[in-house]
Amino acid sequence: MSKSKGQDLIKNSETETDFDQQQTAAGPGTYRGEQVVTSCAACCFADYEGKTQVGCELGRIEKFQEGGTRVIEAEDGEKEFYVVHRMCNFYREEEWAEYWKDKEKRVKKENAVRVSFIVPVNEDDTLEGLQKTLLSIAMQEEFEAVKVITMNNSTNKDNFDIVHKLHEVFGSYAEQTSYLNKSEEGTTFVGGSMVEKSADFWTLLEASFAFAVNGYYAVFNCGTEVSSDFLKRINHAINENLKQVLMIEPFDEGSHDGLTISCALHKYLSGSKDTTNFEISQPIDEKIRTISKTQGFDNLIIRWEDLT
Repeated sequence: MSKSKGQDLIKNSETETDFDQQQTAAGPGTYRGEQVVTSCAACCFADYEGKTQVGCELGRIEKFQEGGTRVIEAEDGEKEFYVVHRMCNFYREEEWAEYWKDKEKRVKKENAVRVSFIVPVNEDDTLEGLQKTLLSIAMQEEFEAVKVITMNNSTNKDNFDIVHKLHEVFGSYAEQTSYLNKSEEGTTFVGGSMVEKSADFWTLLEASFAFAVNGYYAVFNCGTEVSSDFLKRINHAINENLKQVLMIEPFDEGSHDGLTISCALHKYLSGSKDTTNFEISQPIDEKIRTISKTQGFDNLIIRWEDLT
C-alpha cells in the first residue's frame, strides 16, 4: 500500500475519491452523501502488518475486486487501510469481537440471508404434496428459513388442515416464537387463506408478501421438493462470492417454482400493483426485468444455474 497515494485520496477534496473521513474511518459512510463506501480501518477482520493493512481475514478485499468493486487505499495519519466502494455487511469492530470465541462463524451467522418461503395451495394440490415441500424446507443444510407462508387458494381444502401440516413440520407457533425471541433464529410460519379462491398467481403473491420479512422471498409450488442446499447456495453467492442479486429466475420457463426476489425491491416497485389504483397491473418479475434493462443493472438478475 502506498502512503502517498492514500494521503492524496483523503486530503484532496476536489477528487472523485473525496469522502467524509469522520464516517468512513469507522466503517460504512458515504462519498458526499451519494455513494456508500466501507472503510476497513477499525474492522476486527482487517489484517495489518504494523500500521498498514495488507488484507482481510475473510478474503473479502480480493472478492470485492474480482466482482468489479473499486477498492482504494487511504490513511488517517495513524493507519493505512482500504476503503471499499460498497457496503460490507461483515464490518465489525474489536468491541464486538471480544464477545465471540469464533468471530468468523458468528459474523456469518449474523449475516445469513433471510428468506421467506411462499407456498401457494391451489385447487389441484394435495396435503401430501404440501407436506413434501414443507419437509424439504425444514431440512435445509446449515441455514434455516426465517418464515414459511402458505396461502390457501383452494375451495376444497380446509385451512385448518393446512395449518396443521405447518404445526407438524415446524412445531407450535408458541414454541417457535419463544425460540425466536431467545436465540434470534428458528422458523416461524403463517397459514393464510385467500378471500376470493382460485385467484391468479400474482394476486396470491401480493397477499402472501404481506407476511414476508426483510430479505428475500422464494416461491415453491406444493409437491416441489426444495433442494437441501437451496439456502446454502444463496448464502454462498451473496456472502461468500459477494454477488449482488435482485432476482433469481424460476427453475423452468412458464413456472414460478424457485422465483426468488428481494423484498426491498418488491416494496419499492409496489409489487405487481399499479401505484395509482393498487390493482394488479404488471407481474413483479416483468417490472424488475424492464427497470433493470433500462437502468443498466440487468446483471443483478440471475438464473439458478449461474448461482455460484
